[in-house]
Amino acid sequence: MGQIMEEKPYLIVGQGLAGSLLGYELLKACKKVLLVDPNEANTSSKVAAGLYNPITGKKMQKTWLADTLFPFLEHYYSEVEQTLGIRALFPMGIYRPFLSLEEQNDWMGRSAETSYQAYLKEVSTHSADIPQLKDPLGGLHLQKAGYVHLPRLLAAFRHYFLERNSLETGHFQEESLHTAQGIQYKNQDFEALIYCNGTAAQSHPLWHWLPFRPVKGEVLEAKATQTLPYVINRGVFILPTEEQTWRIGATYQWKDLNDRPTEAAKEELLQKMQEIWTGEIQIINHRAGVRPATVDRRPILGKHPERTGVYLFNGLGTKGVSLAPYFANQMAQHLLIGTQIPHEVSIERFFSLYFPSKASL
Repeated sequence: MGQIMEEKPYLIVGQGLAGSLLGYELLKACKKVLLVDPNEANTSSKVAAGLYNPITGKKMQKTWLADTLFPFLEHYYSEVEQTLGIRALFPMGIYRPFLSLEEQNDWMGRSAETSYQAYLKEVSTHSADIPQLKDPLGGLHLQKAGYVHLPRLLAAFRHYFLERNSLETGHFQEESLHTAQGIQYKNQDFEALIYCNGTAAQSHPLWHWLPFRPVKGEVLEAKATQTLPYVINRGVFILPTEEQTWRIGATYQWKDLNDRPTEAAKEELLQKMQEIWTGEIQIINHRAGVRPATVDRRPILGKHPERTGVYLFNGLGTKGVSLAPYFANQMAQHLLIGTQIPHEVSIERFFSLYFPSKASL
């Protein structure tokens, strides 16, 4: 009888949202997994408010792939909640006050468009009658929105992976990695290596050629002065949490890319709050993180152009909560059965940036 070869595990660098959901997908497929993560406090996944919103941007357009992502994500996170035995998904409407009659009239017209109807609950022409909220012209009520409690979710995933001997706490030791004959890390063989390490990829020798455009975001936590029935989002979001606090955010900064909160960002958020809120705000926490965004605002999935068995799942950016479930599933299927990654998110769209400079890598 021939010797039965033991199945090799998948090695994942990073246990943020991307790494956690990819690890979960692979374990669900009965594969072995090892995640390596230092368990740092101010990662973008842990700092983010976790908001998911189908209608975004200054022009309030339906977000990219909304009709695919949003039916998928609430079912997905509900399944994860059951697996982990926690509550982390909080479906919640979003209310966007109108600033002009023109905007009000525009949305009255757009509400008849079939492509928007799944996400619009109501276009209101009168105030929501929330004390201290400035909305004399009414506003737009969105549905299929809410937030994911990311710190709770990631802590539960950490416990889940530890219970299965699938997590090593500490920094990934590049000097212990060998890729000449397959993937070897600390003298153990692996099926594949997937970097899900957020903004650290930008300076990594394997990935620095990719057009990352990280963006720093800062979020305030305030003591709730009243119960809000939904998220309020107009220039700044006010997200009511089950802990009787509000999360207020977020800023966008492409310079000064560190995880230190700044007074300038705090003032910016408070000034925007004053445009829609008349009450006093008692700040109890202020945090910052750097989101792993890309130049075209699309994730990056796929295999390194030359290194066998080395992959990237990164660049989820500011919409990670809505993008991560669908694309973690896509990435897992690519690893497991070779399913083709859509070109819009495939690393291959940037191969022309790699090959002119490959001699220096």
